[in-house]
Amino acid sequence: MKNGKYPPALTVAKDPVYPIDSRVVIRANHVPGMEGAKAVVNAVYETTAYKVSYIPTTSSEEVKNYKWVIHEDIEGANSEAFDVGEEIILNVKYKNGMDRAKAKIESVVQTNVYMVSYIDSRNGEKVKNYKWLIESELLPLKEN
Repeated sequence: MKNGKYPPALTVAKDPVYPIDSRVVIRANHVPGMEGAKAVVNAVYETTAYKVSYIPTTSSEEVKNYKWVIHEDIEGANSEAFDVGEEIILNVKYKNGMDRAKAKIESVVQTNVYMVSYIDSRNGEKVKNYKWLIESELLPLKEN
């Protein structure tokens, strides 16, 4: 999500690998211009992250293996994690057509999720508070 807002009622991670203000390198390609970009950690939370496939409310073309929707983004979520294969309703506006879309859980990861700000490697655009990356999608930035 570009220029996202901080989410309400999430549990702040107690001992994350990358604390707030850490400088990292993104090794994920959720959106063009992200992979290899230098970033700063804005927030880190403990939650369950889901890879989902969904049909946008604005189209009939399925989006497969979208990374990441967090537990708090799912309608009717309680304290129990959802299982692979479960059908859910998304309660997010990360992309046009996601809010209220029906989705299927493809994978489940209990992890820390990171909100980061970075510079798009294609066009130099500042992306603030991008949601979400998981620890395995980040590397420490080694500055000379």
